[in-house]
Amino acid sequence: MGRFFLGDVEEAARAFVRIEYYASDPGIPRPDKDTVVERVAAKPGFAHTKLVYDSALWRLLGPTLPSPDEREEMINQAIRQLIFVERMQDPALRLLVRVASICRLPTPASAYRRVIRRFARKRSITCLLLLCLLYRRAIEVGAVDEVRILREGVLAAVRHFCNRPGFSGAAFTLLLFLVRRRVLAGQSSLEHTLEMQLWAEDVLADWSVRCTTPEEHQWLERQTWLVACAIENLEQTQIFERTYELPAEIEALICERDVRQAVTRDPTSRRIEQQCALPEDDEAALPT
Repeated sequence: MGRFFLGDVEEAARAFVRIEYYASDPGIPRPDKDTVVERVAAKPGFAHTKLVYDSALWRLLGPTLPSPDEREEMINQAIRQLIFVERMQDPALRLLVRVASICRLPTPASAYRRVIRRFARKRSITCLLLLCLLYRRAIEVGAVDEVRILREGVLAAVRHFCNRPGFSGAAFTLLLFLVRRRVLAGQSSLEHTLEMQLWAEDVLADWSVRCTTPEEHQWLERQTWLVACAIENLEQTQIFERTYELPAEIEALICERDVRQAVTRDPTSRRIEQQCALPEDDEAALPT
């Protein structure tokens, strides 16, 4: 993938590994003066990736929520982005603008729900941003009915945005967790409760006995945090008791969104697995 986007520049093959596993910023200029973001966006069919990188959604998902004035300006900018940059051709766009207006006339709940659901299916990061901003506004003004509709729309928008080829289960899990914590709950902390932490450790118990070096333990700590995110993303996590036998709902989620497979594709996990692999003769001697 590195050479496809970056050509034969030095360390092209490692560029995306560093971005994924070390959270390096793809917007930092490279030795050839182009950023990874610019190189990727220049490829036919990938221009939208720069819109994702430049989106104000990442500001909203930061540790501090925007002020009310800043939030209203972000709403206006998102609407302008949809109209003039993304040039969204949808007859309901005018209704969305009316819904997003702070001075709008009262709208029936059924009509409000229809327009929110419609734009939650757009797979546009700007639509996702706008729905998140409208949710925070509704929370602040105490619009209970709108909060319920927008919460449903925000969660649907995240799932639709991530439901595309090449979008890993780990990335989906992380984005959904950030939206739930920072937008829906309005919390800055990303720490898990002790219950969630222990539950995630149970999921990765087989891996914990394989890790020996400090690097491997650090890797396991990151994966445990990610699996705890996947568990916490469930709507009704609190109704289950933590057991060594995972509830079917969580087992299905982890398999469906590829969290466990994401772990096994990680370079560190592959190395640990190879180190712990039994020789063929020893493996054949194991009881069946």
